[in-house]
Amino acid sequence: MSATASRAGLPVGALSLALGVTDIVLAKRFARGVGLSEPNGSRVFRGAGLREVATGIAALAYPRSRRPIEARLLGDVMDLALLASVAARPGPRRQMAALAVGIVAAVTCADIFARRRLKAGVSGTSAETSGSSFRMNGD
Repeated sequence: MSATASRAGLPVGALSLALGVTDIVLAKRFARGVGLSEPNGSRVFRGAGLREVATGIAALAYPRSRRPIEARLLGDVMDLALLASVAARPGPRRQMAALAVGIVAAVTCADIFARRRLKAGVSGTSAETSGSSFRMNGD
C-alpha cells in the first residue's frame, strides 16, 4: 500500500468529525434552514451529526480501512434522499434544501475519491487494535 493511500482515511475522518460536530451544534438552525419542522428536524440533524462523529473516529482510528468511508457513503445516500425529498416540496426553504443537496453531493464525491484511493492501495493488510480481537479489514 502506498503511503498516500495508507493515510486516505485521515482527512476523511477529520472532515467527518468537523461536519458531525457542526450538525450537532447547529441542528435546529439547519433544520429550520431547509424547512424541516421541529422537533423532528433537529433530531434528524443531530442523528446525522452523531453518525458523522462515529465514522470520523473510526476513519481516524483505522486510516487504512475502507469500512468507515463506506459507512460514510451509506450515510451520504441517506442524507441525499432526505434532503432531496425536502427540496422537492414546494415551499420557501426549497432553495436552501437544494443547496444542502449540492453540498452533501460534493462531500459524497470526496468520500468516493477516498474510497477509491484506499481500494487501489489495499494490499491485503488489516488494521487491528493492539490487545484486542477487533479487526477492521481494509477490503
